[in-house]
Amino acid sequence: MIRASRPPTVAASALRGAATVILLFAAGAVVLAVTGFVRETRRIEEETRLLAAAAATDVDRYVQSQFTALRALAASDVVLELDLAGMEALLDRAGPATLGFDGGIFWVDAGGVMRVRSAYDGPSLDFSGRDYVRVALDTGEPYVGSARIGAINQAPVVALSIPTRDAAGAVTGVLAGAFRLDDGNSGMDSLRFAGATEIEIVDRLGQIVVGPEPMDELRLADAGLDVDALQRERGGVRVGVV
Repeated sequence: MIRASRPPTVAASALRGAATVILLFAAGAVVLAVTGFVRETRRIEEETRLLAAAAATDVDRYVQSQFTALRALAASDVVLELDLAGMEALLDRAGPATLGFDGGIFWVDAGGVMRVRSAYDGPSLDFSGRDYVRVALDTGEPYVGSARIGAINQAPVVALSIPTRDAAGAVTGVLAGAFRLDDGNSGMDSLRFAGATEIEIVDRLGQIVVGPEPMDELRLADAGLDVDALQRERGGVRVGVV
């Protein structure tokens, strides 16, 4: 026997309609939530990028001020005339820690041998393999070295270097100043809170130079950090990393 189906009641139709409306509202709420999350994520990323850019500007300003201090020393007569005893007295008198170089200031000759250092009376040391010596000698330009363990103080340090010249303008060596990474000195604080925010500075080898706390050993940054990409980008800044 064939039996005809009964038409849906008004109540059933209303329930199905209400369910459809609820589903539409739920779908709409999910879309709004995802959109809001993406928008908030982009806002936070942009704010972080701006903070990092401001911090990078402060870091660059600080580094340039340190280069200026080294240039003033390099322009002295004792450096121009390669007067080693005079250089030693000059560097001690300059007060390296006061200048932000608590890892010492030193002069390296054109062969890469450290001949003079503040507060040091030990033997000459071969620094020819150090990047800040090689690059400054090869290019005649200032250079910021990668983090390393200092040969004398055995602490993590970063050295800034400039070439020295004689009266005729020929490169005679390198004058370098180092700051320790394991000490909460004023120079490190200037870098740590650059841009009025706490930052992390990584060198070209991916080693952390400045972090929330003084660095008592050399440590690599997060393995996911693409240092090469950072160096290619303008200002060396990406998502809060300087």
